[in-house]
Amino acid sequence: MPSFDMTKITGVVKRYTSPNAIKDLDRFLDALPTTVGTNALVAVGIVWGVAAAGVLFAATEMRHLNELRAELAAVESQKPPVPKIEHIPVSDKGLKDLVEKAKPHFPGLTINVSGAGQLMVSGNAEKDYHAFREFMNYLQNAGSTWRVEAKKLCIGKECEKSSIDAEIMVDSITVREGQIQQAIDMK
Repeated sequence: MPSFDMTKITGVVKRYTSPNAIKDLDRFLDALPTTVGTNALVAVGIVWGVAAAGVLFAATEMRHLNELRAELAAVESQKPPVPKIEHIPVSDKGLKDLVEKAKPHFPGLTINVSGAGQLMVSGNAEKDYHAFREFMNYLQNAGSTWRVEAKKLCIGKECEKSSIDAEIMVDSITVREGQIQQAIDMK
């Protein structure tokens, strides 16, 4: 670790704070135009002026930026929570119970549960179309939060298996309470 000689430091401080130091600085500034040249001094003055303008501009823009941050924080704090809607397939057990209750009312249709939230419905289009339409209505009203969607629906002679061939998805809709979205941290 270097040692400091306090007498040297004290001597330097005394030299720069003495009355002669101010006189020396005044003599240096008076002789500067002849030593350096007027053009160089003008160039240095212009550079300092541009630097001062840049600092002023940056300070003004920082003030505007801080105002915008405060305004953004105020707007974000007033943003309402947005609810989240989730579609959950109805369980096999729930659909099997529904199918067992429905089969006696729709005897011409073949109704099978093929997975969680999936039903396969088939029948004869000429005599079972009205039963199919009523079954779809029955299915849509079976659960208060159910959403019924036909993934595949074919009615008529063009169908591969039978003249009514449908693959139906049954989801339960759940609305979860939303959370307030956090403002983007601009730090």
